[in-house]
Amino acid sequence: MTRPDWHTYFMRIAEDVATRGTCAQRQVGCVLVSADHRILATGYNGPPTGRPNCTEHPCPGATSKQGEGLYTCEAVHAEMNALMQCSDVRLIDTVYCTVSPCFRCTGPLLNTAAKAVVFLEAHHHPQPEDLWRSTGRNWSQLENA
Repeated sequence: MTRPDWHTYFMRIAEDVATRGTCAQRQVGCVLVSADHRILATGYNGPPTGRPNCTEHPCPGATSKQGEGLYTCEAVHAEMNALMQCSDVRLIDTVYCTVSPCFRCTGPLLNTAAKAVVFLEAHHHPQPEDLWRSTGRNWSQLENA
């Protein structure tokens, strides 16, 4: 058995975390990692506390095409849930996401020490990547995890 590199290792964990997601649109997982390869927090997408799971009781955005109806979707994104669980955002070095962060999540991530975003599937809007890269930080798609 071959030992996976760090990117593959953490992306596989993000994929497992995503299986907890309860958004009817898609399941997304996020893992926040320090420079010394320690997991600081994880998050997956789903409704706010106290709201029913979208997979059981679809929210108004559940039937929208991906990229549309974003403001009718009730899900708290994986990145935001991970940030809320992180005790010190100054320690974040790399953000691993199954789907690249949307524009709504990119701004808060930029307010951390994160130097890189690594993802499997690219979000269909280019603005988050442009915003992230404009600060000199790394944005990269992992081909195989």
